[in-house]
Amino acid sequence: MHNRHTKIAMYATYENLSQSCLYYGLEASPVNKSLMKSLEFVLNGVVRKIFATKSNEDVNGCLSFFNCVVSDAIYNRKLRFLSKLKYFDNMLFSLVEQDL
Repeated sequence: MHNRHTKIAMYATYENLSQSCLYYGLEASPVNKSLMKSLEFVLNGVVRKIFATKSNEDVNGCLSFFNCVVSDAIYNRKLRFLSKLKYFDNMLFSLVEQDL
């Protein structure tokens, strides 16, 4: 049986991996509600497995404690991506920027 510290370390490892794998490429593409729900389902499943719980309340508590919200993560990644892209002298981006 895993102790509490091991579970927290496992979750921290997952969180780092999810940043590079689960959300890979989403900053450059549109994300609809269906995709958002799918990502939340995966994240909830991982939390359930790591903390050996079936309770939605416990899962939501863990996600809240670790400040791991899918929509926030995607928003922050998109913001970083667009801020980096803004510095490139790109005619296509200047056209898109005018529409924003």
